[in-house]
Amino acid sequence: MNSPKDCKARGSAWPNREAFRSTDNIAEIHARWRNGPEHANSQKQSPQAVVEKLTGDTAKLQKMLAKLYPELARLQQMTTSIHA
Repeated sequence: MNSPKDCKARGSAWPNREAFRSTDNIAEIHARWRNGPEHANSQKQSPQAVVEKLTGDTAKLQKMLAKLYPELARLQQMTTSIHA
């Protein structure tokens, strides 16, 4: 298996996806991915960035729910009238 030093010496293997096709060694593929810049960058989010993303996601979900609740109420009324 290649060490992180070996990967850096060859220039990171992750951006060069062709290199992955030349090996069947799963451990080597995982090591290349784990040591690649794309993975490393994804692991370095600041806590503030995470909070901002979650806040934005929460706001989006609240807007979606606000649209769905009236539809749910309408469907409940239809169901009640059908079973009445």
